[in-house]
Amino acid sequence: MLEEPKRWVACIIILETVLVFTMNCVPPIWNPCEKLQNRNNLQRADIGCGAGRYDSLLLKHLPDLHLICGDVNEAMIKETTCYLEEHGQKNLSARGVDASDLQLPQGALDFVSTFNAIHHFAPVRLFNHAREALKAEGYVFVYTRLKSQNMRNI
Repeated sequence: MLEEPKRWVACIIILETVLVFTMNCVPPIWNPCEKLQNRNNLQRADIGCGAGRYDSLLLKHLPDLHLICGDVNEAMIKETTCYLEEHGQKNLSARGVDASDLQLPQGALDFVSTFNAIHHFAPVRLFNHAREALKAEGYVFVYTRLKSQNMRNI
């Protein structure tokens, strides 16, 4: 149990950027919105986008955001695209993404995020790919819940 925090610290050092790790204490989009509210023409990738609920919230608070939605599940990609377009969001592209090889544009993104999906990935590999895709002042935002929190919500 003690090894998990050490691994997260190692990931932060590897990234050489800020990792904001939130749990149920604040709304999951609060940290990205606060950190990026004064930037224009934001570029973001959401890895493990699921159905697009968090993406919709971010796009409402960061209207200048262009979004790459990525998921390994093609059905989720279609659902995300439909959900966001139904809610009037057009600043997006959605595609199949394998978290072990993101194939994101290098040095082009303001932030990379994953909401409730980090448990599906090898974190160090994901963070290294994210680092390559980030601009110099870029961020990685991870939102997740502990196993005990998930059990309460099921």
